[in-house]
Amino acid sequence: MKKHIINLLNKNEFKCSGCTACANLCKSHAISLVADSEGFIYPVIDEEKCNECGLCIKKCSVINMNGIPDLPQNAYAIKSNNNEIRKNSSSGGVFSLIMEDILKRNGVVFGAAFNNNWILEHSYAETYEEAKKFNGSKYVQSRLGSSFIDVKRFLSEKRDVLFSGTPCQISGLKKFLGKEYENLTTVSMICHGAPSPCIFEKYVSDLGISKKEITGINFRDKIYGWKNYSLRIDYRLQGKPKSYICRNTEDPYLQGFIKNLFLRPSCHDCKSKQFSCGADIILADMWSCDAILKEFNDEKGVSLVIPFSGRGSNLIEEIKKESDVRIIKTSDGLLWNDSWIKSSAPHLRRDKFFSLIHSSNKPASLIIRECINPTRKELFNKHVINIYNTVLYYINAVIRRIKFYLFNYKLR
Repeated sequence: MKKHIINLLNKNEFKCSGCTACANLCKSHAISLVADSEGFIYPVIDEEKCNECGLCIKKCSVINMNGIPDLPQNAYAIKSNNNEIRKNSSSGGVFSLIMEDILKRNGVVFGAAFNNNWILEHSYAETYEEAKKFNGSKYVQSRLGSSFIDVKRFLSEKRDVLFSGTPCQISGLKKFLGKEYENLTTVSMICHGAPSPCIFEKYVSDLGISKKEITGINFRDKIYGWKNYSLRIDYRLQGKPKSYICRNTEDPYLQGFIKNLFLRPSCHDCKSKQFSCGADIILADMWSCDAILKEFNDEKGVSLVIPFSGRGSNLIEEIKKESDVRIIKTSDGLLWNDSWIKSSAPHLRRDKFFSLIHSSNKPASLIIRECINPTRKELFNKHVINIYNTVLYYINAVIRRIKFYLFNYKLR
């Protein structure tokens, strides 16, 4: 085994995020990306082709982590003035405004969208009509393909480029490029984690919906409101339009995602937290809107926007003209967005879930429900732990009180 590739091959040791930088950088074409049993891609090295240059290790965004930037004092709560844009966006429609601004300059926009076979992949668009497919959150890890190479090509042609992706994808792109470009703007989000593509594919199939019938997928449909978002799958059955619509509190897939049942292993120890990915702009839902700007929330969605560079700040100034904006403290905007700093803890039954997915004939929805619903024993144990913690709290409170009185008594 060649020494410099040991860490790269051991996905459990260094928590590969699947950013694809190593494969796109390898001049020997020795690295291919292969999906494992959970549906996540990992680099596989052909040792016969490998010339031991070590570039894959030098450019790995997980091994060579970025520094943590200072948190800007101020951020923005923004909602687009265009209600149609907000309706089709996850929150306030800011990303649509950013895309439009870049495309007006003859720029190129990169983002994640479902292809004709309903597989989520990164691609680029040069018109606003094309770019609309990038709107909205997609709770599946996307395939990056040759996107990094395409980004570099457009940058070398002096085109303005906007690249949107998860923090680990932004980190990977930065490592791939190796230097800053004045004509590149990167946009990321506060990320909860990247779910397995094969789990969503099985989930849809088990609903009885074939890929040929699907006409649209929306993970954050606002038919019941912004906070009560739903998974919506539009399809045609025997020529008639049909829709599967289920709220996030009831839909098994969304519940499995929220409870970290089938996230990528690297998401449980993410190396791109605390905005270390180097993005120019971070977007998120302004969940603290009711507490900070109650009158601003109309339940159609409000975006939290945090600029981390001059490019990011300039772009926000441009989109202000077409949106309603409030300046807020960044700390206030992050109140209910713990994912900016904390990795998602793996679900206790994660291994059991993937074992059942491969061995059981049950529908994915039933397996998810079986794994996320606690057993009586687990509920009992949780109840006992809560009682223990409560008793311990009061014991410590009494001890502190006694120490306080003893200290004051000695002073006398």
